[in-house]
Amino acid sequence: MHKDKILIVEDDEITSLNLNISLQKQGYTIVAVCDNIEQAKTKLATVNPDLVIIDIPLDERDDGVELAQYITKKYQLPFIYLTSYSNDEIIEKAKLTEPYGYIIKPFDIKLLHATIP
Repeated sequence: MHKDKILIVEDDEITSLNLNISLQKQGYTIVAVCDNIEQAKTKLATVNPDLVIIDIPLDERDDGVELAQYITKKYQLPFIYLTSYSNDEIIEKAKLTEPYGYIIKPFDIKLLHATIP
């Protein structure tokens, strides 16, 4: 099933802008871009996304994983991690949240597009 409405949770302004533009060029609608977990929780309640793309370190903490747990519990939405974190400990922690995908930055938009359900 193609997911059209995407919520981006990314605290790096350049990456979020690049991601936003790249996804729009692929035909996706970006319903919101958030740079922290609190803002993302608020937007989740109002923008009704089909998919969430989450960076793991937000505000220099690993709360992207916390956000993923919240999304699973409250909304049952698919999410993809898009992060620079590639060490085994973080990957194992992230796997426990059962993401739809885990993509390492810098990202290839074609790979990301192929990962989106």
